[in-house]
Amino acid sequence: MKMGRLLTKLVAVPLSFTILSGCSNSDSAVASKMIDSIEEKNYGTAEEIYERALAEATTKEQEEINQTVSNTLQDYLKEKHKQLKDGDISEANFYNTVTEIEALVIDDKDLSTKIESYKRKKDVAIKDVAIKDVAIKERNVYTASDIMVAIEEKDYEEATAMYQETITGISEDKRKKFDQSITDTIKPYIEGRYAKIGHEADTEAAIVGMLKSILENNIGGNTLASVIDSYLAPKETTNSGGAQSETIIEAGDLEENSPYTEEELNGDPQAPSTNPNDYNENGEYVPADGPSDNPEDYNSGGEYKPVEDMTQEEIEAELGGMLEGSLVP
Repeated sequence: MKMGRLLTKLVAVPLSFTILSGCSNSDSAVASKMIDSIEEKNYGTAEEIYERALAEATTKEQEEINQTVSNTLQDYLKEKHKQLKDGDISEANFYNTVTEIEALVIDDKDLSTKIESYKRKKDVAIKDVAIKDVAIKERNVYTASDIMVAIEEKDYEEATAMYQETITGISEDKRKKFDQSITDTIKPYIEGRYAKIGHEADTEAAIVGMLKSILENNIGGNTLASVIDSYLAPKETTNSGGAQSETIIEAGDLEENSPYTEEELNGDPQAPSTNPNDYNENGEYVPADGPSDNPEDYNSGGEYKPVEDMTQEEIEAELGGMLEGSLVP
């Protein structure tokens, strides 16, 4: 039984056996008992042990006690600080211990200096946190329209900076919503510029350059990227009477690729479109003028809704609708 208790004690207070080497038995005992009390957060008991030892000692013995206790507490705080850096204890735990040991008023300059050093570290840490909090609060939040203005002015660096600053620190759900807002704002602008080709001073090369700049800077994330990809899709060049014309190859461009007729689609109340060209050869809905040729990017209602951009609630609702549709005879 005794051996078991000793082993328990050895595990509980390893510092008592390693820190106190070179001290007299009585001084070591005082320091050891104080560490035991501090470990159990009995700071009042630690103070009583220290004061009792001083009261019963000569002036020279008091100096030796102060030196031994000081060295022991410094080593103890050093070990605790290491545990703090390793993540084994919290900042509150460590700095509370520092405060309580300071309150013992051990008469030793080295210990006082060490405690002041730890207190300064705490102040610096608090200031760093405060600075970060202020930086977050003062961080500018831009709108999709702000970014659109920068893109119109061809200031892609500024547009990127505004986008990155706005999405920093926000949740994944909020970022996706912001990306969708940017996409909804920029897409009409892209279509408007394409519509002006041949009528106003705008060229396809200039538009493609803009789209590639947006992609390279990852403005709008995957949501806008998928839309831009549809504009940058490979084109097929054909010759007709010496003149060249370009057509974008789309899965549903040719009606013969669709397994449905317009009459069949008109008779299907659940069909998202009555245009045969909006379906690929597998009968999957892929609108001819849609932002993506991937049928998985559209929900059961025909809306462009990539899975990665859907919320949990939207996914659950979509699955519920698919299940309900599969049960209808």
